[in-house]
Amino acid sequence: MELQNKRCIRILHLLLKHKDTVTGENLGVSIGVSSRTIRNDIKELNQTLKDYGACVISEIGQGYHLQIEDQEKFSELIEHLEQQKKMNFISMFLTGKKLKI
Repeated sequence: MELQNKRCIRILHLLLKHKDTVTGENLGVSIGVSSRTIRNDIKELNQTLKDYGACVISEIGQGYHLQIEDQEKFSELIEHLEQQKKMNFISMFLTGKKLKI
């Protein structure tokens, strides 16, 4: 399964950046959406992460944190996302348009 939703990718990056739990409200403010949208996006994100040995854990009253159970599989996802980012940058540089991957 591919991770296409840009908000999901941003949520993943934010969770990687923070070692502690992050509230849905804080994630929403960082991305510019509601905490409800964050909740829905995390459900979508977890569908992809399960194939890569990770998941986003929700702790009531605390927030969300990333749990990685298979570092090797998870590294494949991160590498794939970095490749997409590079391809998008090259496409923008050459054509002035973002590549839709």
